[in-house]
Amino acid sequence: MGARSLSLLAAVLVAGVVVSVPAAAQVDARGQLQIPEKSFNFGSVPQGKKVSHAFTLRNVGKGDLQVIGTTPSCGCTVAAVSAPVVKPGGSESISVEFDTSGFSGQKTKTVELLTSDTSNPRTVLSLTGTVLPGVMVEPRVLEFGRVAPGGASFGQPMQFAVKLPQGVSLTSANVQSQHVSLQELSRSAGQATFSVALKAGIPKGPFRDRVTLSFSDQSIAPLNVPLVAMVEGDIVVKPATLSFGVVSGEKPLERRVSFEYRAKAPLTIKNVSSSDSAVSAYYQPGGRGMNGTIVIQLSPNKVKGDLKATVEISTNHPTQPLTYINVFATTPPT
Repeated sequence: MGARSLSLLAAVLVAGVVVSVPAAAQVDARGQLQIPEKSFNFGSVPQGKKVSHAFTLRNVGKGDLQVIGTTPSCGCTVAAVSAPVVKPGGSESISVEFDTSGFSGQKTKTVELLTSDTSNPRTVLSLTGTVLPGVMVEPRVLEFGRVAPGGASFGQPMQFAVKLPQGVSLTSANVQSQHVSLQELSRSAGQATFSVALKAGIPKGPFRDRVTLSFSDQSIAPLNVPLVAMVEGDIVVKPATLSFGVVSGEKPLERRVSFEYRAKAPLTIKNVSSSDSAVSAYYQPGGRGMNGTIVIQLSPNKVKGDLKATVEISTNHPTQPLTYINVFATTPPT
């Protein structure tokens, strides 16, 4: 081999060495993730408690480690990273929280961590443990339905039971409305039973209230037991709202609404009127006492656009002198 060939070979070898050194240095300069603990057991907790743990993220590489993102396994789990970049030789943390509301039994919730560590870009962190059965209320909602202060069923109580997990006691049960009575019937280590009734003087119309329960474990939020009723008066119209739908033409349309009077005192119907000229109404006797029908008639040719009318029934009732029926109709689109 001549001197010229040896020189060319040496140049190639030197060039190869020069090219390979930056590539190795680039690999060494990358961040490398190390997590001493990837799973945390939170033991046994009551339902509704939020459990959390901070996992340590170490960078044992020679370059910055980028935290690209996190993906929790469900909406009940959230994760927050202390910093988006972990410096070489440094450490940061990722806090993972699991809301146990609505869960019970053995549970494992995970968060997938995505970083710039090319040798280990995805890491799964987990919280695992047992969620003890939480507070249970049966029934969950007290629905009194349609009630009338003068009716035989008015004032009849409804009961509900509160079942408590081990180690938790009921500290209070309160109702806000003055129109509701609440009575504790029994209590044991794991259960309490209550009676709820509506009082006289409750306002007419839709009624909503709640019983609020508080517990000895401060991690369990107060629990509301809804109360729902439709309070009717001595005069009841069914339905109280009616619709003629889409109307057209000249022929009058007619609908009938039941009129019921539940009290014993004599009743006089003074007047039945409508707020719109397209609607007319009158009372038609029938049945026992003052029970009868409100006949409602509609003139389609007088309806302009969307009709929202009110039929007013005026009587001599001392506390319910006016009763209303809502009437709706509309014309075809042009």
